[in-house]
Amino acid sequence: MKDVVFFGLVGLVSGIITNFFIGESFVAGTSPGWIFGMAIALGLFLSLNLPIQKNWRLVLWVVFSTSSYLLAVLATIISEGSLPASYRGPLSFFIGGSVGALVLFIGLRLLFRFEIVSLFYAILLGGILGVIGKYFDSEFIGEEASLMYLIWQTGIALLIGFFIEDRQSPEKVNS
Repeated sequence: MKDVVFFGLVGLVSGIITNFFIGESFVAGTSPGWIFGMAIALGLFLSLNLPIQKNWRLVLWVVFSTSSYLLAVLATIISEGSLPASYRGPLSFFIGGSVGALVLFIGLRLLFRFEIVSLFYAILLGGILGVIGKYFDSEFIGEEASLMYLIWQTGIALLIGFFIEDRQSPEKVNS
């Protein structure tokens, strides 16, 4: 249970920090991906006790995380433009959140050899978090900050913590 709580806190801190870096430049525009990626990479490093020769996986994890964010935004924008007006909004953010979760959990599987019990449920949770994040964003907060990142990053980090907690043998991760 300690990994779940730890990663939940990592995601929460990541979401808070992300709100300070949101902006119009490319670096600021990709910040939700690389900030979350670096936070989770630090958590993975501390939690998994990776040998030094395996740390390249952490760098690739940040690349997966940044790519995940960019693809999630792209999926949201494309679905907003292609869906009938009555389906836009929540469905677009469900699609974006799902795409982001898909890329992240594929990365987790490929880089750290985690047994992802059900990728379907991880993707579903990513979509649901996208909808919840968008709802709270539009209802309770202005342009200066975003609850979307706080909610989505914390939820996904908690799920990563569950996967770490559930891993069957540490040897699988270090191989």
